[in-house]
Amino acid sequence: VTSTDEPADVVYAFGQRHSLDEAQRSGLLESLCSNTGIACSRGDAIIFETNVTTVVDDTRSSKRFVVMEGQEPADAAHAFVATNNLTIGYRNAILSEACQFVACTRTEPVIFRQTIKLDGAFEGTEMEIAVLEGQEPADIIYDSLKPYDVSFTERQRVMQAAKEEGVAHTREHALVFSEEVQIGDNTIPFYLYDDGAEPIDSLYAFTLEHGTE
Repeated sequence: VTSTDEPADVVYAFGQRHSLDEAQRSGLLESLCSNTGIACSRGDAIIFETNVTTVVDDTRSSKRFVVMEGQEPADAAHAFVATNNLTIGYRNAILSEACQFVACTRTEPVIFRQTIKLDGAFEGTEMEIAVLEGQEPADIIYDSLKPYDVSFTERQRVMQAAKEEGVAHTREHALVFSEEVQIGDNTIPFYLYDDGAEPIDSLYAFTLEHGTE
């Protein structure tokens, strides 16, 4: 490690060459930073970096884009274009280049993330909710929390947090059931939402609306 090297980057590169796992790299970096007097400014390595040339209002500039160890490139690219007020075209181009050099597990960025502490039978467990771009937040929140018996009120609290962060959505309640119902010569869709109502009440309202039992 030279005076101009960042230890985290050196250890990561060494680990890649010698097939060290994350725990081994972490231990090596901790030892290096604690016992050698070498200055360590961060714990995560830069695994990809490139200069991005931007043109905004006829002004050309170059900005440095990096992906950190443990970071999903799609999320890094999303944050970069948001910070620099760039278009989705820049994001796609940056991500395409990054994925040629580092592992990418998805192309859609996380646009909302929240961790909640569960109670009851799951007390002490933390559940992370992550909504990807293009997903309906209400559905993801419901699918993530319903198996843990999280209350309707708590699910709505998480949905409200997503709305306050400006997450795009088309509805406030999750779609939990849908079916095409044949009524006479017509096929009418029946939808059941996670809106706090009893399913039997929603079904009854549907039959009244369409004049059937």
